[in-house]
Amino acid sequence: MVKEQEIGSLKHRNGLLEKENEKLENSIKEAKAAADESSQHGRESETLQRKLQKFEQEAEESDKNLRETNDKCVVLLTAYDGITES
Repeated sequence: MVKEQEIGSLKHRNGLLEKENEKLENSIKEAKAAADESSQHGRESETLQRKLQKFEQEAEESDKNLRETNDKCVVLLTAYDGITES
């Protein structure tokens, strides 16, 4: 009788431990999924940072070209005004 109670108690405890183990395994799966998602977001963030940096460089280059073109226009207009006044 005592042995049967011990066996019953151990079976019950085993069942509880199996449930706890299942919960922990699920927690691990969720943590891995979150880590994978975070890693993916990190890669996406790096890609977006590179794109942003490229756009900033292109904007700077365009701004430089615009200033140079504007300066040339000023020179040409000044020269044209000089010619037409003569």
